[in-house]
Amino acid sequence: MDATLITILQCLCVAFVAMLYAAVGHGGATGYIALLSLFGLQHEEIATTALILNTAVASISLTNYYRAGRFNIKQALPYLILSIPLAYLGARLPVDKHTFAYILATMLALAALRFAALPDTNVKGQSKKDTSSSLDSSAPEASADDETIQPPSVILAAGAGGILGLLSGIVGIGGGVFLSPLIIFKHWATTKETSAISALFIVVNSISGLIGRFSDGKGEMIHLLPFLLVAVPAAIFGSTYGASKLTSRKLQRLLALVLALAAFKLFQTN
Repeated sequence: MDATLITILQCLCVAFVAMLYAAVGHGGATGYIALLSLFGLQHEEIATTALILNTAVASISLTNYYRAGRFNIKQALPYLILSIPLAYLGARLPVDKHTFAYILATMLALAALRFAALPDTNVKGQSKKDTSSSLDSSAPEASADDETIQPPSVILAAGAGGILGLLSGIVGIGGGVFLSPLIIFKHWATTKETSAISALFIVVNSISGLIGRFSDGKGEMIHLLPFLLVAVPAAIFGSTYGASKLTSRKLQRLLALVLALAAFKLFQTN
């Protein structure tokens, strides 16, 4: 296939992933990695490109949560204590191609399971039974949700953030796709609070990972400018206007399928 057509196809895929992930409050690194790995790109190029796109898209989601008054820095800080330095360390670890591929394939498989298990949604990543996840500042927080919330200790939050930060730095993701289900499952925060925490977690870990990669001479990237040009407007659309249409159950399953295929391909080729 012609190189120009391949680039156009890659850009369309990146735009779709950015739009979908932004609609549910994430940066999309696992999606970018899955798609770009299916195109046969080198793992160093994939990781750096995914982190840059992840930072841009997650920053848009974070800005929306901040404007809606859903961002509480005190809730987010404990998760960042260890995640920032460990994401930097993970990005600098000398991981060979095969080890990287196996770690990446495992992370993609877990991400596929995460999206396959998501409940059906109708408004910006909110389930039909959980109206509290809307960014609409006028929407009241469900009292039942408030009553079950038990924030973790600083040590527990820092430990969880550190583990995810290290793995995120190694494979080139922000880690929010795994942090958010953990917080919700453990009832550490409400749905809206979780989305805001995850958005910040993604941004700072992606930046930390990028610093680590560039300082260690691993800053290779592929077609970054075209990807950014399509990812940013797609993310703005997804997070601002298109969430109710873009977070349907069918699209969640499609995303899970793409992640699973990429994981399978990595396992098979290594």
